[in-house]
Amino acid sequence: MNIGKVKVLLLILLLFPSLSLASSKTPFEKRADQAYERGEFKKAYDFYWKAVYQNWKYLGQAKKQEKAVLEASIYYLLGRIQNLDKYYTVYPQEILTKLKSLSLRDVSSPFLRRRINYIKMNAYFAMAQYEQTLKIRQKLGFITHWAILGAFENERGGGYSTFHEPEKKILLKKRYQGRKRQIYWRFTPKEMPLNGEITLSQLFLPNQQVLAYALASVYLPTTQKALLFFSSDESYKIWINGQLLDGQELERHYHFDQKGYELVLKKGWNQILVKSCQQKGEWKFSLALTNEKGEEISGLSEADSLERIELASPNKGFQLKKILLHPAEILEKKGLSLRKNKKERGAELLHQSAFLYHISSLLDRNLRKAYHLWKKAIQWKPKSLYYLFLSRVASNTSEFSVEKEENSRRIGLEKAISLNPFSALAYYELGRYYEVVLPLKEKALALYQKALSINPDLLPAVFGKNRIYEDRGWHIAKVFQLKTFHKYQSYPSVAYLYASELQDKNPEKALSLLLPIYNHAPFAFPLHPTLISIYKNIEKNKEVEKLLLQYRQFHPLKSRIYFQLADYYLGQDKASQALHWLEKYLSFNPESHTAWNEKGKIHLMLGQKQRGLQAFAMSRKVNPNQPWLQKYWEVLGKKEKSFEDDFPLSSREIVEKYRKEKGSQEDPGRILLDRTIIRVYPDGLSSEYRHLLIQITNEEGLSQYASLPVYYYVGEHKVLVKRARIYHPDGSTEESRTGSYGWDQMGSEFGWWSQVSVPFPSLKIGDIIEVQYRVDGIKPSFFGTYFGTTQYFQDEVPMEKKEFILLAPRERKLYFHQHKLNIPVQIKKGKDGLTIYRWVKTHIPKLEKEPLMPKNREVMPWLQVSTFKNWKEFGKWYWNLIKNQLHVSDGIREKVEELTKGLKSDFEKIRAVYNFVVSDIRYSSEWEFGVHGYKPYSADAIFKRKFGDCKDKAILINTMLKTIGIKAYPVLIRGEDGRSKEDLTLPMVNHFNHCISYVPPQKSLKKGFFLDGTAQYHSIDSLPTMDWGAKVVVVTPEGGKVLETPVPKAEENLYAGKYGFMLNSQGGGKLEVRFKAKKSFSVFFRSFLQNPGRRKKSLENLWGKYFGSAKVVHMKFSNLKDLNQNVEGRFILEIPKILDKEGKKFIFPRIQDPLFEFKLGQNLTDLVSKSKRTFDLILSVPTAFDLLYEIQIPKGLNPEALPSRVELKNPYGYYLYDIQRKGNTLIIRKIFLLKKGRVPAKDYPEFRKFLESIHRQEIQNIPLVERKAVE
Repeated sequence: MNIGKVKVLLLILLLFPSLSLASSKTPFEKRADQAYERGEFKKAYDFYWKAVYQNWKYLGQAKKQEKAVLEASIYYLLGRIQNLDKYYTVYPQEILTKLKSLSLRDVSSPFLRRRINYIKMNAYFAMAQYEQTLKIRQKLGFITHWAILGAFENERGGGYSTFHEPEKKILLKKRYQGRKRQIYWRFTPKEMPLNGEITLSQLFLPNQQVLAYALASVYLPTTQKALLFFSSDESYKIWINGQLLDGQELERHYHFDQKGYELVLKKGWNQILVKSCQQKGEWKFSLALTNEKGEEISGLSEADSLERIELASPNKGFQLKKILLHPAEILEKKGLSLRKNKKERGAELLHQSAFLYHISSLLDRNLRKAYHLWKKAIQWKPKSLYYLFLSRVASNTSEFSVEKEENSRRIGLEKAISLNPFSALAYYELGRYYEVVLPLKEKALALYQKALSINPDLLPAVFGKNRIYEDRGWHIAKVFQLKTFHKYQSYPSVAYLYASELQDKNPEKALSLLLPIYNHAPFAFPLHPTLISIYKNIEKNKEVEKLLLQYRQFHPLKSRIYFQLADYYLGQDKASQALHWLEKYLSFNPESHTAWNEKGKIHLMLGQKQRGLQAFAMSRKVNPNQPWLQKYWEVLGKKEKSFEDDFPLSSREIVEKYRKEKGSQEDPGRILLDRTIIRVYPDGLSSEYRHLLIQITNEEGLSQYASLPVYYYVGEHKVLVKRARIYHPDGSTEESRTGSYGWDQMGSEFGWWSQVSVPFPSLKIGDIIEVQYRVDGIKPSFFGTYFGTTQYFQDEVPMEKKEFILLAPRERKLYFHQHKLNIPVQIKKGKDGLTIYRWVKTHIPKLEKEPLMPKNREVMPWLQVSTFKNWKEFGKWYWNLIKNQLHVSDGIREKVEELTKGLKSDFEKIRAVYNFVVSDIRYSSEWEFGVHGYKPYSADAIFKRKFGDCKDKAILINTMLKTIGIKAYPVLIRGEDGRSKEDLTLPMVNHFNHCISYVPPQKSLKKGFFLDGTAQYHSIDSLPTMDWGAKVVVVTPEGGKVLETPVPKAEENLYAGKYGFMLNSQGGGKLEVRFKAKKSFSVFFRSFLQNPGRRKKSLENLWGKYFGSAKVVHMKFSNLKDLNQNVEGRFILEIPKILDKEGKKFIFPRIQDPLFEFKLGQNLTDLVSKSKRTFDLILSVPTAFDLLYEIQIPKGLNPEALPSRVELKNPYGYYLYDIQRKGNTLIIRKIFLLKKGRVPAKDYPEFRKFLESIHRQEIQNIPLVERKAVE
């Protein structure tokens, strides 16, 4: 190529850099990134703007495809500039000046055009220029007039797929049952946020785990193309004219313009319905309708009242032309297209895309899109900047601390530093990690100092260093802080911090620092609270009022400002104006009990008692759980009745009836009254009142009833002990401790059960104790509106009366089931829209206890109540609670690929995954399974942390199997040894205490099977015995299905042992043991011998208890860590004394493997100690022993007599004892099979005879004498 052509080409590239867009980025952007990493944020700010201008120049010349990428990159650069706010603050006037030179004439992307206008709007907002802000909001096309309906239930996101009538038919005058109360359509206030956001969290209470509908009617003067832009913080659906446009089920943060659509809308009224779902955090959405440029539609108008919406007859349907590509998607698509020959530029575009995905929260947070794109960029071109950003998203925002992966954050920062030793920002962030996460303050300080050695003006590191000085209590901290403030007080952010420090000590100085910022931009910083505080302290009330009113004008839905205004005017003796602002707030949030309470107090202060009580009544209506309000009313002389007060009962009459009767002295006491009243609220909360009267009838009762426990869940319950009293036989009474409990305790991330002990000291026989208490729900459990209870109508002592009363909202459908109980329910209408259900039973005999009997749930009469009708309905609901846990991360996918590499069959792959989870993921039982203990954790979090409880392990197994296309589902089960019958007629969470997995028949798997992720020592085909024979519920998206776990045959749960005794003439000798173990026996040995260093000692202790002492001289076992094979082993013991001597005889003792008694739980005769039984006998699981003893007799000794051969057969067991002599060796064969784990009471006598016969055979010894054997 000649020189002339080269010059021409270079000239073209200089004049038209967009032509080389796919291969490079601007020098200004490179310099900006370098400055950013060094923490030189002012330089970075200037260079990013220069990069914007450089790219902007060529918008007119760029081709369509390259122009889209160029505009997306400018969008990214603007995002980087805005993202610098956390480090470097610029006054909005400067931003507006920068934007003035950007002509929108050549901009094709509506996203970019809108972004620039949005930045302008925020700048005017920061400057408190109301009209200008309003003007640009209008230009952006935000719809601000909405009819709203809520809040409906959205427990753990379940409301997204739940149908409500507005999705099919709009009835503006109809009332609906919401989560807590009846709800109705109402209109948003005329004053709405200036940024176009519809902040539903300020319009509804409750505002967590709920959903709402928003309805708008817009008029278009012509049929035309229109763009619709939508943003939300969580799941949503949009309908236009009754036709579904789109919906996304996700968890994310709100950000401007997250989704765009191109539509054709008809002339006339068009109705837009939004379903906005909320779980936790902020709750808002925004919707804009614009022309093709992304600006307001000329002639568009909105219906501004319910009446106008009702009158506006909407069109039918609409036409969706396309879904617009967000700049992040454009950059991603272009970047991936460069993966072959331009990876460096491709990596840069992926970085830009990742940044936009991250800050814009475009997708569900669990997808971690930005994280994956940054990882891809690093694979193509490792850069310190990419690692810096990757470290920020590695610790993904999570609901629970256990789900946060901080280690990846540290690794990313260390990698960034290794690639760029001058990255002061990476050093600072790594220092912050060591300061906060670990914490290692020395390490953090060293990293801050390293950052400052690179850039002495890196303020975050300056303040980090000072924090550590303060933590150490060093005097230099204050000196260092003052020097910092003085040096950097020209920075608005530093001036703000300095003023906050001075506001109490030197308010004049604080004002001198804050007012220049305020005069430039009143809303650039949260100045108002600080300024208001200062002006209050120096008693400049007019300034306080001015600031409060200004703040409300620009934040018309912020609840806090209305309370501050009310408080201010009360302080000025202007109660009417205080009431005005509270009423203003209640006009758009009528569900705020706090506002009603404040209103009530002001009315009382004004002497308007009736109005005050009306306000308090409204407060109690929207939030019944306010005990302090009840006491407040009592002070006012208005006795507030609790729900239990509607059912009066005289304790004195009951006491007098039974006081002179001593009752049976065989029992520790008798229950004279057990009364439970439960009030169920619409939001799933409930209150339980219990009234007990118990008479002490013997000495045992004095200790048994010395205190009574009241259980509650910390953070979700409060307890009120209303009465604790002792009635003595002489008619006198003695009071015990009462009071409120639980208010001063906060539930942890996981929560726990606690108890209040109600003491009854110095009891005497004949005393009657009384306790009345109430447990109130104050916070919904994980299970939201679910309600379930089991009420037992029997006890282990006689019971004179059991009464259960249930109060439930009339519209709440409840289902009932009785077991061994046939009590008619009394139903009647109560007040406040309640239905009253009542069950009563009297003169109930005690439960006669027997050893090894079934559990109370099988033998006692009870009543169950649930909000679920069937397991299909329950399963769908439950699946909705846990489905988001099943997210497959890259780490999980890579691990499964590693585990299954080279494996062919599905079963082998399942076994590899199962073995990993039970062996490598540590089991933690810290978090209880149950109504108040089950909170979800993501599979990725458990995988990274390498520990979890039963439900976590089940979720991880299911998720890992999902990656290889194998379906697996969670299983709810009650784990217990000695299983009783389970009645799962009524769906209830309370049935279960454990969670496992189920793999249904599929592909090459002809039958389904269960997996227990907590079974650390169990092979895949060996469930823990506590899981055998259980009725379980498999939870699938289609609903719950009741199955039963298998019970292996006795022969499958086998221990086969061969014992070789080599006796010496002194009565001692050696014992060689060879064994093979299956199922639970393999589990025993894997656990018992898990520590190689303790195996010898463990065996010596086990056998030493039979022979006094034993020494292991040899041992060898199969690979105990290999779960795929049964355990086998061989060991030799030296035993000083095996034979006992009685006169001239040596006695070979009764021999038995220690496992025999260990597995059966006790001696055989103990199992059948009673001559007859009322209840079935609950035994161990089916078990088999096959034992062979070879006894080499010393010379000169012979057996005096040999026991005869015995073979016993029974439907529940089998026993064989056979002894033979071969030369100098006795050979004994013993087989014992326990075929079933349960013996019915009717078959007990036969089974008892069977075990007694075995016992007679087992206790026989073999005497050895010094003479010839009796043949």
